[in-house]
Amino acid sequence: MAENTEKTVVTEKKGTPCPVCSRKLKKGEKMVYCEEYKPKKDGSEWYNEGNCDFRITYKNKIFGRDLTDRDIRTLLEGGSIKNKNGDSAILDVDYEYFVRIDYKEKKEDRDF
Repeated sequence: MAENTEKTVVTEKKGTPCPVCSRKLKKGEKMVYCEEYKPKKDGSEWYNEGNCDFRITYKNKIFGRDLTDRDIRTLLEGGSIKNKNGDSAILDVDYEYFVRIDYKEKKEDRDF
């Protein structure tokens, strides 16, 4: 058990830098997020008390599948990932949701 704790400490010291603000990324139950992303709920509204909005959720309905740690690591390293339809996703820090999806061109419908 001590070995596992030691590895955790090393990981926490190095960490993965946030692509937006260079602070450390954290892994939560539902997302990977910047340590400066601090969401709070006020009634039915959510807002961020932190200084960075960066986060990537594991559940990605628009992309058509859940993202894995490996997928998120690939995105953070500048790579792209694909879904079963051939659509690809890339990291885009200027995009509101940080993961931009490029949809594969669909075949044009034929006349009936």
